[in-house]
Amino acid sequence: MSNVRNRSGFSLIEIIVVVVIISILVAIGSTSYTTYVEKGRDDRRILDVEMLREVLEKYYSNQAGGFYPLDTSDLIVGGYMQRRPADPVTNQQGAYRYTPLPTGCDNATIYCSDYTLEVDLERKGSQYAVSSNEINGTIVP
Repeated sequence: MSNVRNRSGFSLIEIIVVVVIISILVAIGSTSYTTYVEKGRDDRRILDVEMLREVLEKYYSNQAGGFYPLDTSDLIVGGYMQRRPADPVTNQQGAYRYTPLPTGCDNATIYCSDYTLEVDLERKGSQYAVSSNEINGTIVP
């Protein structure tokens, strides 16, 4: 009889190598997934801003003399939309900042002839901004 044993299974080194490889793949995958989810939420914010812009332009065109509302709640009261969009993470409606311009306009003595609309994005602390006098929104770092 010989003293040679028939060993089956994996050595400790082989198991460690496999665990390290799996850990690296999980780390890469989770980072990519997080970036993908953030981009999706940012895209939602941008779409919400663009929708608000369309509603604001419709409001403007329906006002005698042409002016923008003092607040986005006027869009709901006027039947232009059912509710203001909410941020995908915080579910707060105040995430979309609307500023009628010129400063001090009241639509009685001074018409709100312009506006800016901004939202914070998750991508590197940037913002997406639109205004009444530009065609495309811009991502501001």
